[in-house]
Amino acid sequence: MRHSGSVAVVVSNSLTSLSSSRVLYVYTDRFSPTHIRPSFGPVSGGTRVTVFGSGMLNVTALSAAFHGTVLRPVSPDSKVPVFLSPPDDVGMFAVVIYTHGVSVAAEFNFEYVEQPILHLLDPSVAPPGGGNIVTVMGKNFRENAVGLRVGVQYPSIRFMSSTHVAFPAPPSSPGTVAVEVITTGNDDTTQTTLPFLYVADVEIHKVSPTAGSYEGGDVVTMYGEQFSQRPEMLCRFGSRLQTTATVLSASTLLCNTPPAQRSANISLDVGRVGVGYSSTKLAFSIETPTLTTIAPSSGSVLGGTQ
Repeated sequence: MRHSGSVAVVVSNSLTSLSSSRVLYVYTDRFSPTHIRPSFGPVSGGTRVTVFGSGMLNVTALSAAFHGTVLRPVSPDSKVPVFLSPPDDVGMFAVVIYTHGVSVAAEFNFEYVEQPILHLLDPSVAPPGGGNIVTVMGKNFRENAVGLRVGVQYPSIRFMSSTHVAFPAPPSSPGTVAVEVITTGNDDTTQTTLPFLYVADVEIHKVSPTAGSYEGGDVVTMYGEQFSQRPEMLCRFGSRLQTTATVLSASTLLCNTPPAQRSANISLDVGRVGVGYSSTKLAFSIETPTLTTIAPSSGSVLGGTQ
């Protein structure tokens, strides 16, 4: 067997007479496939599978049989052979690489898996700056083989189980984007997508009245910007006391003050469920009754004085 390199080719019309002209013929190392990537894909097919290896490659000379289905490269003019996996059943099957349709160059395993399905996002909203953690519920998620596309962005994810993954919401302008799941190594997407809403940051400017009773139940009016019915809005009195807000318009909402144990000067802000609270806060006072006088100020020792 010859090694790679160039040799001269001359023509002879006898065993002793050689032509004076000659041409070069190049021996090249045979292409030796080493692996395919990715090595799995959905049963629906369509996964772009790349064959990697060493040696001189003539892509047009290659073909691949996925579980017996023979395919030609999708881009014969490319320097790297890529095949589109055909549909098949769930399972691990052989992929045989052929040269010139005859010689077996290599054989690899390719696994067909169930298509990932999305069911629910919790929460399904985020502020424009993103950052809040979103849990994705579904099925057929695979560790180290699942990714997410949020709009046109690909956030990092944390695999929790075959039914749960989580991701930090990436920044985006206000509006609704689609969330899709993809398999690592290709752009396979789910048959389902879920909407994800980016909502503008809430701003508050004024509260009226600026004080309420420690017994709670007082109605206060908040004035600001970007109030909305969805997601649900909350008023926060201090750092822990929360009540549900009633949105009247994009600039006005109502809140009932919660009960408190004592009088205090606290902060008041508004936010959205699953998103967080506004960066601005207003001053608010919790007041307890103060005894100033009684009338009458004396009475009989026998009682009964009113």
